[in-house]
Amino acid sequence: MRKLMLNIQAYRTVATGLAPVVLLLAVWQARSAAASLAEIIAGTVLVGAGSGLRLWAAGHMGAKGEDLAATGPYAHTRNPLYMGTIIAGLGFCLASGLWWSYILIFSLFTLFYIPTIISEERLMAERHGETYRDYARHVPRFSWRIASHVQSGAFSFGRAVMHKEHLVAPQLLILLALFWLRLFISGAPLGRA
Repeated sequence: MRKLMLNIQAYRTVATGLAPVVLLLAVWQARSAAASLAEIIAGTVLVGAGSGLRLWAAGHMGAKGEDLAATGPYAHTRNPLYMGTIIAGLGFCLASGLWWSYILIFSLFTLFYIPTIISEERLMAERHGETYRDYARHVPRFSWRIASHVQSGAFSFGRAVMHKEHLVAPQLLILLALFWLRLFISGAPLGRA
């Protein structure tokens, strides 16, 4: 089982990184824009929000798997990086206008992220004991706690760079720009009605 978990974690980044590319290729091959202008705008907002959440989270993370991140977005949810990924993924679904894209994103999340979250939680409980268990009692796994559990802690762009998160947002924005380009190349600048 441990070997399976390591394989799932190893391919998670590749699989979830390819999902927007698959959606882009499907949209690009369509004869007309699949999404309306409003859907692409809303999708753009979600991709931006997801990317921003990921960057914010990375700026509060210490050494992966070693330090217990509990400040910034980690004071509101235990998995802000994964939450940011799913928000950005839903943004790409919306921008694509393809109904099956939601099934793709949900399947990828279920296959790759849920096992990873469970594995990481076990690891953090082993490494941090009661400190982690107390944190887990107060901070939800995958929803947003309005009131912060921990008040202190500063964002560090250096930590975000250390986790290579500064490279993710530009990649997502380039993919999103290609969705916009496809909308205007389709000959129907307002997309479908």
